[in-house]
Amino acid sequence: MENIFIPLNLSEFIKLDEEKAKDEIIDAKKMLNNLIKDSKAQSKLDKCYSCGKQCKGFCNSHTVPAFCLRNISVKGKVYYANTIIDLPLLDEEKGVNKAGTFHLICRECDSKIFQEYENPANYTNMPSTKMLAQIDMKNNLKNISKRLMELEMYGLMNERMGLRDD
Repeated sequence: MENIFIPLNLSEFIKLDEEKAKDEIIDAKKMLNNLIKDSKAQSKLDKCYSCGKQCKGFCNSHTVPAFCLRNISVKGKVYYANTIIDLPLLDEEKGVNKAGTFHLICRECDSKIFQEYENPANYTNMPSTKMLAQIDMKNNLKNISKRLMELEMYGLMNERMGLRDD
């Protein structure tokens, strides 16, 4: 049977669209990264969330201890949810120093409060009630940090993109 269809040679257009899509993704990623960076800066507290003391620099506190993250990292990177979801605007991996972190408490409080949880020797037995409470507190502090940042982000989205802040 003879081909009755006219060849459209769309491959050139598809290549153009792919390039345009890549450029749009890069632009959107830059905008999102700036939005996140500015939101984090604006949501930064000036007092430790635990002790209430003035604090210029906060501890880079991890929800999962850094020694555990280093143990599961690949070349210093840790995979997370977007490795599976694969959203083009988000990275597939994060460095150990940025994975699951929050900046709400001072170094002194972090080392004092989470002493049991962050001790590798305590991972050979069943976790104690105190250790479980420390895990819960870390997760809650991470969620508080995330929410503070999101509130700032909504305001910035309204300001920069004309989106409603409610």
